[in-house]
Amino acid sequence: MATSFDLTEIKFENIGKWALVSGRLEYQIEVEDTSIINFPNSLYAFVVNVEDSEGGHLVYIGKTTKSLKNRFLGYTNPGKGQQTNLKVNLGIKNEIERGNIVSIFCFKSLENLSWGVHSINLAAGLEDSLVRNFKPTWNGNQGNQKFITETQELELEKEPISSTMKDQEEILDCFDVKLQKAYYEQGFINPGVRVDSLLGEDGEIMELIIDGRVLKTKVNRTANKTGGVRLYFGKDLVEILQRKFQYADTVTYGIIASNKIILLS
Repeated sequence: MATSFDLTEIKFENIGKWALVSGRLEYQIEVEDTSIINFPNSLYAFVVNVEDSEGGHLVYIGKTTKSLKNRFLGYTNPGKGQQTNLKVNLGIKNEIERGNIVSIFCFKSLENLSWGVHSINLAAGLEDSLVRNFKPTWNGNQGNQKFITETQELELEKEPISSTMKDQEEILDCFDVKLQKAYYEQGFINPGVRVDSLLGEDGEIMELIIDGRVLKTKVNRTANKTGGVRLYFGKDLVEILQRKFQYADTVTYGIIASNKIILLS
């Protein structure tokens, strides 16, 4: 059963932890209901060594209006101008390399709160108060002892939250591809049935944004018996994948539009 981290009577559920896999940062969801990673308007916290007798060390509190899955992509694959993502990515990696466990906690309000005719996002309302009162180590600029929310910090950044995936608000959905032979050596992508309806019709041009380049191909809905989308980007995709990943790695693509996808991690 998942443990809870109590912040002034607010219950954050322990949903998993961070891990380093072949040097790459990945999150691992360890609760039965894994759909929690897709909940919008979530407040989350990172805690180091929560099983210690003192209850662990709270290092970060953040909020996302989209899903945790979308937000965490910024931590696993930060761009050059993403100061917040880079800082948190490095912090998590350093803790893991020291032998510490960085747990992921999530607070999801299931109640529909309102003030008159206006709905209230409880997670957004709590973020500022919790950061101000608990001063998590990685929130804001600790050099001048100024602790600010993730929302405020991102607003101060000159670069968008992701220089490789544009603004995370534009990502409609994501899908994973395990780099087996056809994908790793020939440059195929099969997005899968779950996201098939979000992609274009047979013969339409599909763009793939990857490693600062735009690759193009035609949507093929005749190669798979199910009528599902198959994309063939050939040697250009193969060259990039083999340079960035190992055989059998799992990579994540984001869907920006029916005719545009992007490599996220």
